[in-house]
Order: sequence, then C-alpha cells, then structure tokens
Amino acid sequence: RGLAEEAITFAFEMYITSPQLEEKLWRRLQAISVEDVGFGDLSAPVLINALNQMRQNFPYTDGDRPSFFVHAIRYLAAHSPTVRAQGQTYQIAYRLHVGDNLFEG
Repeated sequence: RGLAEEAITFAFEMYITSPQLEEKLWRRLQAISVEDVGFGDLSAPVLINALNQMRQNFPYTDGDRPSFFVHAIRYLAAHSPTVRAQGQTYQIAYRLHVGDNLFEG
C-alpha cells in the first residue's frame, strides 16, 4: 500500500520466474482490487481485469507485457484503502471470528 516501487520489483521477480507465477501475480492483483481497495474505488476491479485481459494479447516474452502489471500496481498503490475502511474491515472480521451476528433481524 503506497510502496509501489517495492511491489513492482517483487512483481517483476515473479514475472521472470515463470508464467505460472505471473498468473498468480494477476490473481493477487485482482483480489487486492476487491479486498484492499474495494469500495474506496469501485472501478479498480474493472481496470485490473481489463489490464489482465490486455496483457494476454502479448506473448510472455514480449517486453511490453510487464507494463500492464506495472500500471496495475501503481494504480492500486495510489488508491490504497483509508484508515476508516481498514478499521471497518477489521471490525467485521473480528465480529465474524467471535461468532457475532452481523445482521440483526
């Protein structure tokens, strides 16, 4: 969150390791766009999915292919969740963990 350059370096290491790790990278980016950014930016999942689809038009060995995950990481880092959103997520997770009812009815 906010550490885009470190995340890009790590992602590039995954990318050059194998196509399988590149697939894992994109699954994580998709999950982050929903879990971490979520309602802070409702367009994040759409953008990440579009970038994922676009990169598939380039062969694995094409030098332009990494630019898609670089863009995705920079976007997600710039749209990291607010402290309030994180707190709400943790409260709900804790309530579920201890068996509370989230909905009274």
